[in-house]
Amino acid sequence: DGKIVSIKEISDPDMGNAFKIAIFLSFFNVHRQWVPINSKVLNTHYNPGKYFVASKDKASLNNEQSSILFKDDSDNPFRIKQIAGFVARRIVNHMTPDLLVKKGQKLGFIKFGSRVEVIVPKNNFEIAIKKGDTVRGCKTILGHFKS
Repeated sequence: DGKIVSIKEISDPDMGNAFKIAIFLSFFNVHRQWVPINSKVLNTHYNPGKYFVASKDKASLNNEQSSILFKDDSDNPFRIKQIAGFVARRIVNHMTPDLLVKKGQKLGFIKFGSRVEVIVPKNNFEIAIKKGDTVRGCKTILGHFKS
């Protein structure tokens, strides 16, 4: 659950031109993350870091975070980043490389005020939300991979 705080075009090392959808989770939101679609975990990366306020963009670069790269059944890559915030001090990530996961499976958990980023290829994804929207886990559709 949370609020869309930004949608930006970025360059991702695994996807090239991509969209980064940033969701801020306040103290009052649910901080569990779920797998959005059936997919395979390609790799995971943990980066220790700072604890800036998670609603700010610098949290994406500098804060403690776990990054998971997936590939769906149609070979579409996407990345989910769990980012600890000012209050958050612990990230739980249930994903491991080569794991086959199903839509709705528990991905992980971030303890309190945090940020989740979903990174998708720009040329193959249609975004269905906008900055300022409130989103709910396992309910809100962020977008679709194009056929």
